[in-house]
Amino acid sequence: MINNPILISRTQPQSRPIGIFDSGVGGLTVLRELYKQLPSESIIYFADTARLPYGTRSADEIVQFGFEILSWMVRQEVKMVVMACNTSSALALETLRSEFDIPILGLILPGARAAVHQGRRVGVIATPATAASNAYRNAILEVEPTAQVWQVGCPEFVPLVEQNRLCEPYTKAIARQYLEPLLAAQIDTLVYGCTHYPHLEPILREILPPDVKLVDPA
Repeated sequence: MINNPILISRTQPQSRPIGIFDSGVGGLTVLRELYKQLPSESIIYFADTARLPYGTRSADEIVQFGFEILSWMVRQEVKMVVMACNTSSALALETLRSEFDIPILGLILPGARAAVHQGRRVGVIATPATAASNAYRNAILEVEPTAQVWQVGCPEFVPLVEQNRLCEPYTKAIARQYLEPLLAAQIDTLVYGCTHYPHLEPILREILPPDVKLVDPA
């Protein structure tokens, strides 16, 4: 059972809505881009804050959460769903596509395409579950086999964003710790492998060399 969702809806009676879901506020970065590019669309946003964070959950749990949320969205008569959660995209996208007769879009392949358009030494910061799945590495190498990919799981980022602790010295210290192996690898591109991470961009920019390009899959 889903408890305590945050629901944001901008509905227009003449069209079926697009559904977007994430584990919390991170997917609002996707919602923002969708409003920019498709301003006339009706959108339902579902934030599963009761079971946040997803990044330390098992694959079975992620699939079950996605099934419950998508079932609810189908009852709202959505015409398609954007899975604005990289962990869900990594662990559950194909399974859920086979269960539902509506288009379901993920973030990982678009993010991979954008990354190799920017560079060939690609770092990915993601939740532990997304990093362990190798979903970004596999997608990037599928698009560009000559690319080199380094992935880092960042378990503390999502809770810090959700708690609005962006300006604390502790957050910057944790960011520096997570980025250290990517700096050592001399990456030229960094992918936000979680929709929460764009909120950390000011901190990341302070730590990264200025020529490193940032890729937001949203």
